[in-house]
Amino acid sequence: MQQLPDNYYQVLSLPDFSSLLEIKKSYRKLALKFHPDRNKAHGAKERFQVINNAYSFLTAKKDIYDRLLKEQKYSLRSRVQTFHYNFNFGSGASAWSTTTATTGW
Repeated sequence: MQQLPDNYYQVLSLPDFSSLLEIKKSYRKLALKFHPDRNKAHGAKERFQVINNAYSFLTAKKDIYDRLLKEQKYSLRSRVQTFHYNFNFGSGASAWSTTTATTGW
C-alpha cells in the first residue's frame, strides 16, 4: 500500500473527506492569514507554501487521495481488530464480543 504524505485535510484544518467548497473556503482563509506579504512572522512563508501544496493537490487529485485515505484507514482498523481478536482468543471470553466492546467496531 502506498504511504500517504501529510494529511492534506489537516493542513487545511478540515475533517477528512471534506467537499471542494469547504477546501476552497479553508484555503482562502489560511492563505490570507499566512501570506508572506501580510504575515512577517517566522515560518509564515513555509506554512503558506504547505497550504498551497495541500490545496493544489486536493483540488487536482481529491478522488484519488480520498480513496487512498479510506484504504489506509480501513487497513489500520482491520489490523487493530485482528490484533484484539488474536490477543483475546485464549482468554476464555468470547473474543469477538470483547473486541467489539473495546473498540466499538
